[in-house]
Amino acid sequence: MTQLIADNDYFTFVIATDATVQVELSHFDLLTENLDLEILDEDLNQVTLSNSNDGFEKAEAQFQAGDILYIGVLPISDAGAAAYILSIDVN
Repeated sequence: MTQLIADNDYFTFVIATDATVQVELSHFDLLTENLDLEILDEDLNQVTLSNSNDGFEKAEAQFQAGDILYIGVLPISDAGAAAYILSIDVN
């Protein structure tokens, strides 16, 4: 999925079976924008955060069948909109 971000973006998922969720975020304009990646549980508690400065974020967490999770893409600088690619793998 490709997205253009100006503020925080959140994506919501319901997990069908017990699984490990792996999320990867790639962004390309490191001079003007730094993006972080977080996974939240259904109570909006942060389960994991990736906050590198190299244009690539990766986060992983375990969930059970029926769990609701939120994946957040967070701009760290105020430079404007940034393009990114978000990949989600559920195993």
